[in-house]
This record gives sequence, structure tokens and C-alpha cells, in this order.
Amino acid sequence: MQTCQTALDKIVPCLNEAVNTMHEISKYDIAEIRSMNNPPKMIKKVLKCVCILLDVEKLPKKKSDGSFKESYWQAALGP
Repeated sequence: MQTCQTALDKIVPCLNEAVNTMHEISKYDIAEIRSMNNPPKMIKKVLKCVCILLDVEKLPKKKSDGSFKESYWQAALGP
């Protein structure tokens, strides 16, 4: 029981900070991310995690050679 409480004491401040930061995201920030054709790897990784957590399926993205690959980036951009 003490081990669980110790782990929670470490995690809860991080969770609270993440939630507070999330509330600071503006519409401008989201529009800026959507406008990126080739975003930094970290942004792609974060949005991939969000898609996985929200159970969003990958969408096909056409490559220059005419083939397709599945992409969380296209799914994260939304409609």
C-alpha cells in the first residue's frame, strides 16, 4: 500500500501539470500544428499517442511512388 502511495505522490504532480498545460492550448496553436506539412518528430509522436489513447484509426497516406502507408498524422489532423 505504501509503495502505491509513493508512486502516486510522484505521478499526480506530473498529471496535474499536463492537465494545466493542456488548458493553455489555443485555437491558434492547433491551427499552426494542422498547417505543418512535415512536423517535427516529437509532435508526430505526441499526436500518435493521443490517437492511440482516443482509439483513432490510422488513415492511408499516398506516397510519392503511388503506394499508400498508414499515418496517424493524417488522422490527427481531423476533418
